[in-house]
Amino acid sequence: MEGFESKTKETMVSLSLDSPPIKFRKEMMQKYLHKVLSATWDFSFLRYIDWVAKIHSDTPEKKTTVKIEYIHIVAFFGYLSGILTDAICRISELDEETKANTITAFNKFLYIQNDLFTKYCINEDYENEQLLETSFESKKKEALGVATQTRREFIPYLVSFAVGGLVLGFVTARVFNSK
Repeated sequence: MEGFESKTKETMVSLSLDSPPIKFRKEMMQKYLHKVLSATWDFSFLRYIDWVAKIHSDTPEKKTTVKIEYIHIVAFFGYLSGILTDAICRISELDEETKANTITAFNKFLYIQNDLFTKYCINEDYENEQLLETSFESKKKEALGVATQTRREFIPYLVSFAVGGLVLGFVTARVFNSK
């Protein structure tokens, strides 16, 4: 496992919760959570969480080849959100408003951290932003074409429904007014 130097080479199959590489990852996670919970949330902290996102993605300017798939990052944030929410809800010393505000703050943080991961993970599938914009524009034109075609196909139906509604309304009004 990259980021961890060991005398023994373990495979993913042979890893256990007590394996040195897993202990190393747990320690890194503890350091990250400690930093999140104790740091002053300023521009320096924002640079730190941006760095965390960058080193776990496949950006060329980093030194390691560690890459965590985005689906696993999102799953982790969902898991972490659940743990934090449960822990905060169990603190009996906090009133309900403080609990709600604390949970909201952590969820906002997780959204920000997720956005930073998205910045590095999602864009890596495209060679550059121009390709992304070109792809978006072509999909937009395609969707507009389908919508225009669909609209043209449904205009006769819409007109007949509208005329039918007018006729039905006229007949209903005549029947009620004749009584």
